Amino acid sequence: MARTARDVVFVDGVRTPFGKAGPGGMYAQTRADDLVVRCIRALMRRNPGLPPERVDEVAVAATTQTGDQGLTIGRSAAMLAGLPKSVPGYAIDRMCAGALTAVTTTAGGIAFGAYDVVIAAGVEHMGHHPMGSGSTPTRAPVRTARGP
Repeated sequence: MARTARDVVFVDGVRTPFGKAGPGGMYAQTRADDLVVRCIRALMRRNPGLPPERVDEVAVAATTQTGDQGLTIGRSAAMLAGLPKSVPGYAIDRMCAGALTAVTTTAGGIAFGAYDVVIAAGVEHMGHHPMGSGSTPTRAPVRTARGP
């Protein structure tokens, strides 16, 4: 039996305005997860015909998955936004391609029938988590096992 992929339709999108990074920036006192929560809530308000329990998945990308961008941010943002506890979520780390990966991965899930409605997003609070903060890339020596 031949299988065909379902059509995937992008219905709506919201985002926060760009702001200046640093201690004087417009988001300096705002948590990264709160930024995502505000977007999810706005998306749901803009689509009142969509019952929250119809959302099948929430995928959120964040490169620095710690602090206010940690705790499996897709799941925590869904819960904080007021979606039902039955709505799952996950986090993605693909650096600059994270949000695009959230969109394409969940779209693939819609195409093959795993999901009907998803929320895909990305967040990176550069004021709280500057690029590369907390990382210490090193070149550790390669050890090989040698026989006796």
